[in-house]
Amino acid sequence: MPLDYKMLSTREVGALARSGALPVLPVGSLEQHCNAPLGADGIIAERLAWISCSILEGKGGPQCLILPTLWYSYSPEWTAYEGTISLSLEVFTSSIYNVAQSLRKAGFKKLTVINGHGGNTTPLEAISREISAKLGLDVIIVDYWRSAGIKMGHCDTIEEALLSEILGKNVMCGCDEYHEPITRARLLRVPQSPEKLLGLKGDQMRPTLKSVAESIADAILEALNYHRGLSL
Repeated sequence: MPLDYKMLSTREVGALARSGALPVLPVGSLEQHCNAPLGADGIIAERLAWISCSILEGKGGPQCLILPTLWYSYSPEWTAYEGTISLSLEVFTSSIYNVAQSLRKAGFKKLTVINGHGGNTTPLEAISREISAKLGLDVIIVDYWRSAGIKMGHCDTIEEALLSEILGKNVMCGCDEYHEPITRARLLRVPQSPEKLLGLKGDQMRPTLKSVAESIADAILEALNYHRGLSL
């Protein structure tokens, strides 16, 4: 079963690094999600990390070590709304780099990032290339919606479904009263109607944690096998 990184001792971490264990970092955000929790992205990423790693280990994947969730990330487009806390691009990418650097010093050779916030994708991809080049640490980035083949808007029915399952209550974002971010930081406005984008109906618009986690586990396993092939 996956292990909670923060509960491990120094000696345990060293032994796990030598055995080829895989650190997994959930990354979210603290930003407005209409009437849903500010931490929605991290709540989803963290739960998916635990479930997908259990599935991954059951499929013969490596022992997973779940790192503490990184809640603060890159959300400049939502800073006009109360409650949003955004790091600068430099601070966010430096945080990821420093985590990776520390893991590399501990002996780990790979890191998986399970990302719950669309605004993190491009910065994560860029800093991961630098991490690989400078530290020799392979980084696997998993945007959970991409691994599951889902196109999402901001706090749409997909996030509502996942949050409802995690929190054990019906979560409705109610974003109709919210408008385009005043900061104008986004390049494109993401449509709020995934049904129109995907042509999905009914239960198809209510993915389960297990179904999404299965796709994440498969994506990680595929990436690990790919990297293993390159090293042969």
